[in-house]
Amino acid sequence: VVRAVRAFLMPWCALHLVALYLYQFQYAQEWIPNTPYDNEDAADDSNTTVLLAKLFGLTPIILTNCSRPSELQMWPEVPYNKILNPFCLLFLFWVLASDCRMWLTTPGFLWKEHSVY
Repeated sequence: VVRAVRAFLMPWCALHLVALYLYQFQYAQEWIPNTPYDNEDAADDSNTTVLLAKLFGLTPIILTNCSRPSELQMWPEVPYNKILNPFCLLFLFWVLASDCRMWLTTPGFLWKEHSVY
C-alpha cells in the first residue's frame, strides 16, 4: 500500500509544481482566471474555469504584465500560505524522490528483514 501511495504521490506532486509554475504566466492567468485575493467575495463561482482553478489550487502569486516584462510584481495581500505552497510541494517531492532512490538502491533482503510496511 505504501509503495502505491509513493508511486501516486511523486507524479502528482511534480505535475502540481509544473502547473503552479505555468500558472504564474499572464496567458495562463487569462485563460484560467482566478479571483484576486482582495476580492474573494466578488467571484462568480458558477464559472467553470474559476472553479477549476480553485479545485486544483492554482493561485496567482506573480502579477505579470507582458507590456513591462522587466518588472516583477506580486499580487497585493497574498496570504503567506499561498507563497509557501510551492516550497512545501518541492520539499515533499524531494522527500519522495530520496525515499524512492533509497528503496531502489537498497538490496531487497535488507527491506525484508527491517521493513515496517
